[in-house]
Amino acid sequence: MRSAFATLRDSGRAMAEIPHRHTVGEEAFHRMISIELRRTERSRKSLLLMLLEIDEHTNSTTQRLTLEHILKTLAATLRETDVSGWYKQDQIVGVMFTEIVLEEDGSVPNTLMTRVNEALKNRLTPQQFRQLAISSHSFPEAQPIAVPEKSYPAAFRISPASGAAETAV
Repeated sequence: MRSAFATLRDSGRAMAEIPHRHTVGEEAFHRMISIELRRTERSRKSLLLMLLEIDEHTNSTTQRLTLEHILKTLAATLRETDVSGWYKQDQIVGVMFTEIVLEEDGSVPNTLMTRVNEALKNRLTPQQFRQLAISSHSFPEAQPIAVPEKSYPAAFRISPASGAAETAV
């Protein structure tokens, strides 16, 4: 049975101007992000969205070649469950890493970022790599920790005027 993501991925293929069989078109990719964000909110399982953007001052031929190298590298590097697509057609490539385990401080696992970084460094020229900006966004966003209020035995109460504990009469 085909997953909804496989169907969306296939529907987005025709939309990509820089052809690559593993890249979802912009509209389908945004739809997939929306679906995954809703799933993440419900399940509280993590999602990492990585965006790879080429410097806008790069000439179009170099930009196109760099993007092709990025797409090929991602196709060889990503897990089967990860999805790459156009966050912004022919300018920003996005990758969704689903159900990852974030570090205790909510940060992205270094191994994941290192794996993608190293693969891109090995595939791109130093000049191409310097023109690449990589950002990552994890979801669900960090939730504030609820601090329970102090509870006092029924015999005590806090005086609003002085803030001191008083014995209830």
